[in-house]
Amino acid sequence: MGVVAMISDFGLEDYYVGVMKAVMLSINENLKFIDITHEIPPFGVIPAQFILKISYKYFPPKTVFLTVVDPGVGSERRAMVLKTENYYFVGPDNGVFTYFMDEKAQAFELPIPQNASRTFHGRDVFAPAAAKLASGVKPEDLGKPFDDPVKVEIPVPEPIGLEGEALKAMVLYIDRFGNLITNVPAEMVMDKDIRVEINGIEVSGLKSSYSEVDRKEPLALIGSSNYLEISVREGNAQEFFGAEMFTPVIVKFPKSLE
Repeated sequence: MGVVAMISDFGLEDYYVGVMKAVMLSINENLKFIDITHEIPPFGVIPAQFILKISYKYFPPKTVFLTVVDPGVGSERRAMVLKTENYYFVGPDNGVFTYFMDEKAQAFELPIPQNASRTFHGRDVFAPAAAKLASGVKPEDLGKPFDDPVKVEIPVPEPIGLEGEALKAMVLYIDRFGNLITNVPAEMVMDKDIRVEINGIEVSGLKSSYSEVDRKEPLALIGSSNYLEISVREGNAQEFFGAEMFTPVIVKFPKSLE
């Protein structure tokens, strides 16, 4: 049974996700779908790539990741399949699969059918390709190889100060609880004395769980994504800090200033 894991910015209020699944089931009624999320911020190529990065390893080999975050739909941007050692990725060639583009990865350009909608390639291009891959069709039978896929790197924290006594980071993703997931990997702050500043509000120390602070109090901790996360216990950090996607985050290492 083929597995198709889906990520999009469509949300679930409209018909888009349901129709894509219907198209795939019309090709193979035995497919299994897993909705990773359909709540990527509209046009959020980098957040979609980040969610793929922190999610893919939990899926079985040969999973097809159908990722439709496509601000360039209907333009000259290519449609693609990326084949890696264990997985397939289907979606627009807009950088959303950059993290997976190592030297072993192979990219294939999917043809755009003449009758395809210019606003819904998720239904008319990507869903059929994903269903066929999950049914055992080889990517080279779906499109021609190419060697220059678009790359958009996930931003990494930048050391600031003469001796790197702070990091200039950012919010990469905000979950439905309002937790602010940053681009700071755990290894950069684990077991260190830190202060985190967002929009002029500072949080001191790195906690191990939400229960270490009182209700409605902010805290910094390593979340399940293994990245630095800023939260408010039983509250909403997005509202508390007035933060949005890509809001700057400053991580200070006070002991380096002594």
